[in-house]
Amino acid sequence: MHAPRHRIVQAGIAKWLCAASLAVVLVLCTTLKADAGAVYGRVTAGGQPVASQDITITSIASGATIRVRTDEAGNYAAVLAQGTYTVRWGGREAIIRSPLGRARQDVHF
Repeated sequence: MHAPRHRIVQAGIAKWLCAASLAVVLVLCTTLKADAGAVYGRVTAGGQPVASQDITITSIASGATIRVRTDEAGNYAAVLAQGTYTVRWGGREAIIRSPLGRARQDVHF
């Protein structure tokens, strides 16, 4: 039995949006300021993806905060100044570091 056409279209749109989001991050990575980097990765809790959730990323040095939404697989991306950050979700906290350039920083709660 085949999946209904609207589900196939919805899945295609979701994959396209995810790919487009990652493309934007890659473009930003090539045009970053000298003190900024792009951080990306996967957020998990108990080994399961933190899917379609807002996470809060806060600079330890400045206290500046941004919110980023994970995708359905728990992936996130953010452009951050070089430094150390706390990542918060659901009352839990983890530490990531943003170097110059691009870096994968998976977050495990």
